Amino acid sequence: MPGLNFAAFEKRRDAMPALSGFSSSAVSGTDDTMLACDIFPGKTNGDDVLIFYHGGGAHRRAGYQHFAAGLAQAGDISVCLPDIRGHGGSEGPRGHTPSPACAWSDIDAVIAEMRRKFPRGRIYLGGHSSGVGYVLNAFARLAHRREIAELIFLAPEFGFRADTRRAGADFARVRVWAFIINAMSGGHVAGALPAVFFPSRAAGPGAGLLSFYTVNMANAVTPQNPGAQLKAINMPVRIFYAGNDELIDPEKLKKFVAAHAPPACSMAAVPSSHLEIMLDAGPAVAKALASRR
Repeated sequence: MPGLNFAAFEKRRDAMPALSGFSSSAVSGTDDTMLACDIFPGKTNGDDVLIFYHGGGAHRRAGYQHFAAGLAQAGDISVCLPDIRGHGGSEGPRGHTPSPACAWSDIDAVIAEMRRKFPRGRIYLGGHSSGVGYVLNAFARLAHRREIAELIFLAPEFGFRADTRRAGADFARVRVWAFIINAMSGGHVAGALPAVFFPSRAAGPGAGLLSFYTVNMANAVTPQNPGAQLKAINMPVRIFYAGNDELIDPEKLKKFVAAHAPPACSMAAVPSSHLEIMLDAGPAVAKALASRR
């Protein structure tokens, strides 16, 4: 079964120099759950900021810090990397959320805090892999969505309903029956059951990565109707896809986006893999954001 090339990614990531110059803080999210964040300042301390979410089972320091640092310097934009609740340094049971809506509203709390820290700049919102699905699910429900200038999607995982996966490229093992029970109960039963299991390579000792998601967390990051959700976005969307993605089929992704893209949507290829794109995409994203200024 094809899988993500963790070895190549980890080798490159671990050979990169340690980063400094960023600050760590916490934002009080829904139900007062504390959400860990790292903020990488732009080179001139400008007021624009990108809030960028990690992929499934990961956390903000699983390689995303190199994307953030490179973009902050090359693009002169500050980057905020939050950990989703139940991930990394954020509070909450590992891999779980009391409800999908609870996790989605956490994004509002982060947006509000970034507006406080960067009162005059533009706020961008984005994510990588399943972090895209998380942002897409939350978008229509965000009280602060009018604060967002643009969405930035990196190697997007729009979920199984989008049918953009490579044949046989299953990243996780799924307990389908748990989702059926949850759906039949209207979301009231089985939400806390572990239901999506990540490969042991992804959740290795000391990596800080998760071994599973509950039904509620999986539903929080998996779009119910990805085509309609994407089409309904009323602001610019920039999609950067990995030309050598082991998980997402670039041709299927392009067809999906072409069929459902909102009016202001662009796509650009990055010659990279699903994971390594976070190490390679900084210059392309910086150039794209510079063109807006």
